[in-house]
Amino acid sequence: MEEGRHSEEVSTGKGWRWIRKRAMAAAHLVSRDMEDCGDLARGNITVSSELARLEAQLERSFAGGAWHGPSVLEALKDLTPETAYAHPVTAAHSIWELVLHLGGTYRLLRRLQGEDARLTPTEDWPPVPSSTLFDWREAIRSLGDLNEQVRGEIRRFDPRHLDEPLTPSVPYTAYTQFIGITQHDLYHAGQMVLLKKAWLEGRGAELGGRRT
Repeated sequence: MEEGRHSEEVSTGKGWRWIRKRAMAAAHLVSRDMEDCGDLARGNITVSSELARLEAQLERSFAGGAWHGPSVLEALKDLTPETAYAHPVTAAHSIWELVLHLGGTYRLLRRLQGEDARLTPTEDWPPVPSSTLFDWREAIRSLGDLNEQVRGEIRRFDPRHLDEPLTPSVPYTAYTQFIGITQHDLYHAGQMVLLKKAWLEGRGAELGGRRT
């Protein structure tokens, strides 16, 4: 009963209304793909359109519309705080920890603003707060806000500097770091799907054991 109650609260709460809104917005990306194909056929590929594609790929990996499978938000859909907080795989991070870690990666914003400092271990893997519904919704809301901020910075980035590092201490080009965030999102989205499956299977085995 407790699990079902939390599922209903999360699915009807503000955090999930925001997720549904983002998922619906992802539908327009299909038409954008068609426009990109037309540009490619006509030979109209420009550096500016490359920035638009980088931003679109980051949106797909986070909100939905990617061809490979679930995006980050799709992997998180209907998760309760209990499930996100759990460690169903020994020595592996929880889903909640992965969400906070993705937020740490989005701190790429600091490099875009000229800050050269690397993430501290705590910034890279922030500690998980108490497993309340409020804290879980706040974690997702904060991650969504950071994703939108990064995509906005990509759209406004000067395309003449795509092949240059963002800061002196990080040797990767801006292009590599932008596409790398998308790859990082998808890598951890896959982990979230596997952790969710492992938790559900473990929960099922636990309930089955109680009936015998």
